[in-house]
Amino acid sequence: MRGLTATDLTSNLLKSPISKVITILFVYTFIILTIYETILNLGVYFNLWNPPGHDVFVEYPAHCAHLYVSLNITQSSTSDVITNYKNVKRDELLLVKPIVYHFEFSPDEYSDPDYGTTLKFLRSKVLKWFQDSVIYAKHKDEFSSTVISNIYLFDKKGDLLENDDEFLCNLGITTGSTIKCLVQL
Repeated sequence: MRGLTATDLTSNLLKSPISKVITILFVYTFIILTIYETILNLGVYFNLWNPPGHDVFVEYPAHCAHLYVSLNITQSSTSDVITNYKNVKRDELLLVKPIVYHFEFSPDEYSDPDYGTTLKFLRSKVLKWFQDSVIYAKHKDEFSSTVISNIYLFDKKGDLLENDDEFLCNLGITTGSTIKCLVQL
């Protein structure tokens, strides 16, 4: 309390007994609240307990409303192509410029109103749009075996997206993202 009497501004806080009680209550309350918040936030940070109100305020990831799919065609059947897009060599791709589709998802297409659509839905939509394309119509003989299992989707990092029942937002695909797609002959 001697520190408070050092200046004219703070010495007025300790002149009367009532102001002294109010000042002491304020200082102790500030110290106790600071310690409480520090302990609470450290416990949440280290996953010792959940933050207050976690059961009331549930966090949902933002569903993917629209995205871009950069589609190319390959004849390669090596396992490197299927697991990682970065391993694909330029000469293995049949299209010089990939086909870029822009997909927008309406609420009617959502599997769940909070999470959006699944990877399987996107894969089937890509297949449908590809089969309706001019390239597919011109070279239908070469694509006769194109089925949904021949469409490989990759995230931004080039890693293969495999779990068809998973929601796009849980796979790290956000609104406006561009993902890569390979159609294997």
